[in-house]
Amino acid sequence: MNRNSGRRFFITPSLKITGGNLEIIRLARELSDQGVETGLIVMWRASHEAETGGLPVVRLSDTIISPRVVMTQLPLVAWNFRRLMTQGVTTMVFSHYVTFPLVWLVSLPARWFFVQDTEWLFVHGARKQSLLRRFIISMLRGGKVISANRYLTGQMKNNDVLIECEVPIWANPLFFSDRETTRDIDVAVMLRRGAHKRSDLTLSLIDELATHSPGIKIAVISPDETYRSAIPGSVRLLERASIDEMRSLYERTKVFALLSDHEGFGLPPLEAMGSGCVPICRDAGGVNSYMTGDLSGNVIPLETPVSEIAGIVLQLLRDEDRRCQLSQAARAIFLRGQDATAGRVSTLLAAGF
Repeated sequence: MNRNSGRRFFITPSLKITGGNLEIIRLARELSDQGVETGLIVMWRASHEAETGGLPVVRLSDTIISPRVVMTQLPLVAWNFRRLMTQGVTTMVFSHYVTFPLVWLVSLPARWFFVQDTEWLFVHGARKQSLLRRFIISMLRGGKVISANRYLTGQMKNNDVLIECEVPIWANPLFFSDRETTRDIDVAVMLRRGAHKRSDLTLSLIDELATHSPGIKIAVISPDETYRSAIPGSVRLLERASIDEMRSLYERTKVFALLSDHEGFGLPPLEAMGSGCVPICRDAGGVNSYMTGDLSGNVIPLETPVSEIAGIVLQLLRDEDRRCQLSQAARAIFLRGQDATAGRVSTLLAAGF
């Protein structure tokens, strides 16, 4: 384990390329850029990892993360974490419920939590959700909580969790583009693992669109090769795409569809909006943080069948005037959000971080 001079750490199960991890890295880098000694603690490795932009990183294990590894190696990881805490850490920010077993090794004044989702909804079954919710809420009540947006602030308050400050997340500004080009791709979707991400519905939507509109051009973005065999040959597939590659795709795409059951925020549609790509999303919760005004009509009730969602997408593709109006609204919302999040580091520091 390498020593680290950072006095404030964000701890995450791994550096797997996820929206949550990318936001942790981004916030840590913003703090570092303002002279705050900040680092990352990573419990396990991932097969493909996010770039950290030069942030100091401490690894507690070199093993690739998996459910079995988490269960069997947690005592070793906890031991390494305990040794690290003796080196003088003023603040520890826990980012995921898998990191919560280490909370007890951190003194109460140093415990912070960065809430980007209502994570108990990640599991299926009412009993499992109830047990996980109790565990998460009990941990959050034992430290200072940073909320990632107003939706999550409301959810936490509904569970009697005190919010120390709200540090809104937003899409990376590199996703913005005002370049006007031919939008020769009709629909883009993202396939991600996790039952609540509903890859099954997304694949069904691809089939519905292809059935009712032969020749429709569809693109799929995925962080790994999990869904490669499930994608029809006529569909364009981008795996582990860079921001530049995704932005170029969104510049050429008319509509972005997200069919998750739940999103604490839901960055992919917002990222697409930066290039004027119009989002259509199931009402997954967090998407309402940015699908406002004219775009609020594109938030579809969860009970809407895939066949009806496909019809909504096709209708928007046919209505060019409406789509252009929503494209302009999407870019405007993206830019307003960038301005609103510019002072989040100051907000965090003012809260005593």
